[in-house]
Amino acid sequence: MEEIVSSTYFDDDRLTVTKAWEYVKAQYRDICAQQGIAPQSRSIKVFQKFLRDHSWTDAMFARLPKRIARSITRTAVSVHWADYLWELVQVDATSLDILVRDEADVEIGRPTLYAAIDTATGYILGLYLTILKPSALPFVEMLRFMYFKKPEGFDEKFGIRNRLEVFGKPNQLLVDNGSEFIGAEAIEVVRVLHGDTARCKPFTPQEKPHIERFFGVLKDYVRTLPGSTKSAVQRHKPRTPPQSEQLLTIEDLRGRIYRFVYDDYCLRINDMRSHRHQKPVSPRSLLKQQREDHLQPDPISVQEFDLALHFKKDSRALQHYGIDFDRLEYNSEELAALFGRFGRIDVTILYSELDVARIYVIDPDDETVVVTAFCKEYEGQSIDRRSAKEFRRQLSHAKEDADQARQAHMLGRLEEAKHDAKSSRARNKGARKDEVARLARASASRQPVTKANPPEVSPPATSPAPEAGHPGKEFYRFDQEAIKGRQRGAR
Repeated sequence: MEEIVSSTYFDDDRLTVTKAWEYVKAQYRDICAQQGIAPQSRSIKVFQKFLRDHSWTDAMFARLPKRIARSITRTAVSVHWADYLWELVQVDATSLDILVRDEADVEIGRPTLYAAIDTATGYILGLYLTILKPSALPFVEMLRFMYFKKPEGFDEKFGIRNRLEVFGKPNQLLVDNGSEFIGAEAIEVVRVLHGDTARCKPFTPQEKPHIERFFGVLKDYVRTLPGSTKSAVQRHKPRTPPQSEQLLTIEDLRGRIYRFVYDDYCLRINDMRSHRHQKPVSPRSLLKQQREDHLQPDPISVQEFDLALHFKKDSRALQHYGIDFDRLEYNSEELAALFGRFGRIDVTILYSELDVARIYVIDPDDETVVVTAFCKEYEGQSIDRRSAKEFRRQLSHAKEDADQARQAHMLGRLEEAKHDAKSSRARNKGARKDEVARLARASASRQPVTKANPPEVSPPATSPAPEAGHPGKEFYRFDQEAIKGRQRGAR
């Protein structure tokens, strides 16, 4: 059969499996007649199993010129091999073929999944599901998932049984040319945290085969869930979920994806890695082995991560009430103390497009010391500057003050408008605004940076150093008043 298949199915990419089977049977009967052998009866299932046992590279080398085939496989193989955990992490995003709903049972569109996979082990290191459009904000949230320890009760909340706790910073991130991956914010965060970002050539998914393969397996699973827009039987056949079908919420779908990834996908035997290690291995077993055999990179602190986001610099005047920047007023007790030392002067500030709640002010006497200043309107929240400007614009049109109560009232009006929307596109737009608000509320539970040092320099003796060790202890933010009270006590 090997000789017959090589001259039929592997030689022509226009042949279907059924048509190729007809050619195989015909040639098989001719060979048996020439050799005087009685042909044996075989079904098409034997032929299908034979094809499954062969790698896709067999067909590629048979159909393409040898030089082209070798260049393609050489690229994929060179990307495939990594010797230890965190050496190379492949990152990508994909839109899932499933419709989701909000808590009020309103369909809001298709979510996007961001994922990171370790090349050496195949273990999934980062996951973030969102209704937001591709941008740097959800990518940074995925980095948070990968860099920090998960909060206490994470596995119990989502019903995960076999997840291994793993967090850290990769030596190199391999990404495609999506704007959310190659933008200034994404690249600078990784660089400041002493990592590197490598970009694939356009239209070359074979350069990051692991993450592409993972997305393919995950989408096969998603097609079996309620709300799927693709048939679970015929892969590419469109499907319209019936009105009687109960859609999943983002949180429900997030839990199902976590359970599938950690209780199913990461336990599956990987053929290529098993061949390399000369024994059956799964991503989970390889991760356990890697952690025993190799030293792991030092984890970063939440302070380092937040400072890495604020890499843009500008100059502003220090006033008695604080600093005016981007039509917002920033102040804090530390900033008032700085004004008491220097009076009205121009100072250098550090800010981020992904965080409107705070800025950092560099001490004029010591560039290694930074002081945190908060915007009272957004204190304890995490909203990007673009969304904040949109909120202020709508409040300005309504002739309302831009305080937190008014913003909450405006979000309520947006929620009502989303439910009254007739089209899926309009509901999806409203859901994206909800997601921004949810991120803001969730960020309030994480510990803010009150006073820290840039990660590239050593902290002075008088400045408190960021807590080292496990950043999971500081995953949730403490209450602002408690922090300020502690600082007053220290002074």
